[in-house]
Amino acid sequence: MANTYVMKIVAMDCYVDKDGLKDCIHNVHWSYSATDGINNANRIGVESLEAPSAEGFTPFDELSEADVVAWLEAKMDLDSLKSNLDDQLDKIANPVTVTKRFNEKAYEPSIEEEAIVAEEEIISPLEEEVIE
Repeated sequence: MANTYVMKIVAMDCYVDKDGLKDCIHNVHWSYSATDGINNANRIGVESLEAPSAEGFTPFDELSEADVVAWLEAKMDLDSLKSNLDDQLDKIANPVTVTKRFNEKAYEPSIEEEAIVAEEEIISPLEEEVIE
């Protein structure tokens, strides 16, 4: 099965007013995911956009996620991004290193340690010294 890829727009940074254009996007925060049907890999990033001309400007409330994805796909090196994700998926499916740990069991204080703690919890009243 071939890997499948999906780009999502996470957020967009917009100028409130850029040369008379309202809510003009200048940074797009994105996530690009790949799956081989079993394993998943993901990359995130931020892509800066050039300021649009007044003629080419689409108001923010008329944009769709597909519009912004198309802008990014035209601008980014998707072949390199896909290759990186393919490598990640391959390493997940065929790991070359693993992390191992010795069996960890919960710490249980000994009877002696419990007695010491109990003694320390006994608080004697402080004697205040009165200075006249």
